[in-house]
Amino acid sequence: MKATILFLFFSLTIGFTAFSQKTDPKKGSFELVSADLVTLTKDSATTIFTGNVDIKGKTFHFKKAGKVVYNRNENTLLIYDCDNIEFADSICVIKGADGKKYYRYKL
Repeated sequence: MKATILFLFFSLTIGFTAFSQKTDPKKGSFELVSADLVTLTKDSATTIFTGNVDIKGKTFHFKKAGKVVYNRNENTLLIYDCDNIEFADSICVIKGADGKKYYRYKL
């Protein structure tokens, strides 16, 4: 009886260990800390975060952005109305047609 319980215990432990998903932070990943609204496009290629967006990754942190657009196909973030940023990689500051600046970050 004890042998059967031990066998089942070790089998389940090994099974859970073998099939568990390890979440190793990669450069291309990010975490949404907060946003007032999250919108997903019909094709699911673009996600739009609006209102006090706080988003961070391994090499960046954008705090209180007005809007962040994540494009899955291009693996990029476009950050609008954000003056509180921290980053360790290169970032591209772009002026839009309306003269406002935004940030383009390639994950």
